[in-house]
Amino acid sequence: MSIRRTLLLAFLLAALTPVLVVTGLSYRASRLALEHAIKTGLHRDAESLMRRVDTTLFERLEDLQSWSDLEVMQEANVGDIDKRLAHFLYELKASYGNIYTELYFESLDGHVVASSTSPNTPLKRPTATKPWRSVSLPGGDVKIDRLAGLPGNPRGIVLPMHIRVMNRFTGKRLGRLIALFNWHEVQTMLGTDDPDHSPHLTLLLDQSRQIIASRDTGTGNAFKSGTQISGKLPDGVSGTFATTQLDSSGASYLVGYATSSGYQQFSGLGWRALVAQPAVFAYAPIRQLLTATLVVLLVTSLVAIALAVLIARRIAGPIMRLAKFTRRFKQDQRLRPHPPEGSREARALNRAFREMMDSLSDSRQQLIRASKLATVGEMAATMAHEVRTPLGIIHSSAQMLAKQAGPATEGREMLDFILGECERLNRLVTLLLECGRPKTPVLVEMDIQQCINQVNAMLASRAESKHITLEHEPNAAPAIIQGDPEQIKQVFLNLTLNAIQILPQGGTIGVKTIQDHEWIHTDVYDDGPGIATADRMRVFDPFFSTRQGGFGLGLSVVHQIVNLHGGTVEVADSKAGGACFRICLPRKKP
Repeated sequence: MSIRRTLLLAFLLAALTPVLVVTGLSYRASRLALEHAIKTGLHRDAESLMRRVDTTLFERLEDLQSWSDLEVMQEANVGDIDKRLAHFLYELKASYGNIYTELYFESLDGHVVASSTSPNTPLKRPTATKPWRSVSLPGGDVKIDRLAGLPGNPRGIVLPMHIRVMNRFTGKRLGRLIALFNWHEVQTMLGTDDPDHSPHLTLLLDQSRQIIASRDTGTGNAFKSGTQISGKLPDGVSGTFATTQLDSSGASYLVGYATSSGYQQFSGLGWRALVAQPAVFAYAPIRQLLTATLVVLLVTSLVAIALAVLIARRIAGPIMRLAKFTRRFKQDQRLRPHPPEGSREARALNRAFREMMDSLSDSRQQLIRASKLATVGEMAATMAHEVRTPLGIIHSSAQMLAKQAGPATEGREMLDFILGECERLNRLVTLLLECGRPKTPVLVEMDIQQCINQVNAMLASRAESKHITLEHEPNAAPAIIQGDPEQIKQVFLNLTLNAIQILPQGGTIGVKTIQDHEWIHTDVYDDGPGIATADRMRVFDPFFSTRQGGFGLGLSVVHQIVNLHGGTVEVADSKAGGACFRICLPRKKP
């Protein structure tokens, strides 16, 4: 394949691949986001519908129960001669508007003693009723029969409810009070609250998955009451799902569902509300977006092809000459003093090639230096033991000379220099040994907060010399761990000393301890300059220090000690604005 064709193909791939990837990812993300939003809305609507149905049923059951205890119900014992009970039922029905189709009292032999119907209007009783559910309430059981129609009114569907009425004097049954709840009230609840008026399908199912109420809002897939849902429904109380088997049409739906959970003393009837939206309507905006994106992609492809052809022609010639120059460089193993003649792009590429070779040379030198530094670090840890012995002899000799009488002032000053530098070298050797060969901790039961108090007491004078305030926010309960007291003390000494050395005059260093069931968390924080984000990953590395004159080993020792105790230490943001070291140690189990 020629270089021109290669460039043409490369430009096309470079131009179209990101567009295709971004288009695919955008389409997928948009589809998932839209699906999630639709499911969330459907779920919310289903739960809201189910709550309204439960509340309405509870109110109706509570009405029936409260009416059955009224004294006027005893009029049924004498056949409601003075029509007080009938008048009461008539006024009740009128006060509730269209909620109840009929209220009537039925004697033990099935005779209607009184009803809410006026004398000139025939009583409309359900065509057929079958026992459905019995609901136990604190004041008694209320029976609910299956939905039934009213004679002469094919659309008049009612939910019969009845409760036993007892004779207050004999304790025997007088009959039952029957209320025909207008099912249209529930049917009305199935209307959608969607402000966009998107097509929805709302279903109310009984325990046998039979549709007892339905409403279609523009889907064209209405379900009839009394039919069974053929698809498999989830077992959860509420949620969302996608199915293609709500009916025999094979249409795909997004469904939100909620199961009756009752209201107050009413435990619910186990009904389930389904709010569904056909996928053909749900994903319509995404399909429109995809169509528009494909049109843009086609236009972009045509433009990319035209540009690729033009650019390939302009680049092919110089690239071929530069390829010959590269082959000569490979044969001669050296850079040419001048780039080959050609276009500006070829000369720029040659300069970049020279810079790359120089950069590789510099990188090689840096790698050699890094290897040497690593070797020196290993040797430093090994030689630390050898340095300590002569260092101790020099220190002891200087102390003996200082104790002798009559040294000159200049000689005593030099002895002080020797002793001070020996102490400094000894600290460095100790830190090297602690980093190279950490001591195994001797674990005993100890209180971290007492250790912190001891450290603050030891460093109080040093902090006071810089007017630094040491604060401790202890936990109310003892913070007990299994630890080495000396090593834990070394941890807080190192952290506090570092803060004292870094803080300016008048700063604040705080320690706060909190604990949970498994861990004790201790924060050592200050209001100093803090630690740069780029340095936080390196502060625990040996020989890394941002403070002038620091060895860069103190925090490495802290990290080793905390790890030996099974804990963690990390750099966090200080609430005071400076640095914060968060130490987590396992709490001693009782």
